[in-house]
Amino acid sequence: MGTMKSVQTVAFILVALLATPNVGGAAENGTAYDVVSYSGQGASRSDPGDFDADFQAAQAPLTIPKFDATDPSKALADVQAMISRMAQVGMAARYYVAGSRQRFDSIAFQQATITDCATRTVVQLDYKTKTYTSSSLGDASRGPASTTPLPSYAMKVAVEALGPKMFGGVATDGYAAAIAATYTPAAGSPPTGALPAGSPMMMNFVMTEYFTKQAVSTPSCVSDATIAAVRGIDNSVGAVAAGDQFASLIRGAQGLDPHVKTEITGATMPTGRIPLFMTTTFQIANGPPGFPDFGYSMEFGHIRVISSDDPAFTIPADFTKAP
Repeated sequence: MGTMKSVQTVAFILVALLATPNVGGAAENGTAYDVVSYSGQGASRSDPGDFDADFQAAQAPLTIPKFDATDPSKALADVQAMISRMAQVGMAARYYVAGSRQRFDSIAFQQATITDCATRTVVQLDYKTKTYTSSSLGDASRGPASTTPLPSYAMKVAVEALGPKMFGGVATDGYAAAIAATYTPAAGSPPTGALPAGSPMMMNFVMTEYFTKQAVSTPSCVSDATIAAVRGIDNSVGAVAAGDQFASLIRGAQGLDPHVKTEITGATMPTGRIPLFMTTTFQIANGPPGFPDFGYSMEFGHIRVISSDDPAFTIPADFTKAP
């Protein structure tokens, strides 16, 4: 079920990337906020919903369905229920950053990752078993060396400033990016859907974001920490690869990934500001007939000030180290 788990990976990457640059000097005070993310067919939205109600609904525990050869129909039903949950109800998460520390909670999966850039440590918390593991940031983020050829992206991005807009009494600045991307699989890759092996895939998508006035800085090891948390939350190689590719796509659209050939025109999208709402709709231009559009939306709320000594950055007293 690697592809199912990759949605969780994508959720983490987007939360981290949307709060990225402005990596300058980190202060002892920082910011925390909650997120509800939706993904799948029909997941794109025109406006955010009632955040408190949405966040409450999206906190329900979610587990990855396991295939049972003795009852394949149940496995299929479980997968369909999970896909519907992700698109309609979404998944809840929390994000904290202050000083050299950051933390990401995947509430639906009952897991959390605490990263300390000063001590170069990563702690993984499992709330189902009340256990934790600790590792070096360098060891956790790099993983085994790989010589596998990487795919490439080229994209044209046209950004339009939508102007100010109020959501629930919160002032935001809106931006829309129309993106035409070409994805070229690595040499030797298998066919993609109805496309022959090695054929480029053309994707069109529109990403709309409404940024709050609230600025947030991230620790200087945010890139390593992002990868470390992804690998800790989701050890599926296929899911990590999918997450890495999606991260490249989003970073490329923002002009942040030097490995993506990006041509950006129009307005300049803000960096270092927390969005209140973002939504994206993907469409494969040369995909098979009737291929469904894929949507992704995120709602942000409960934005608050925290300090680097907040209890969120410590291991709970009732947790034990995993064997």
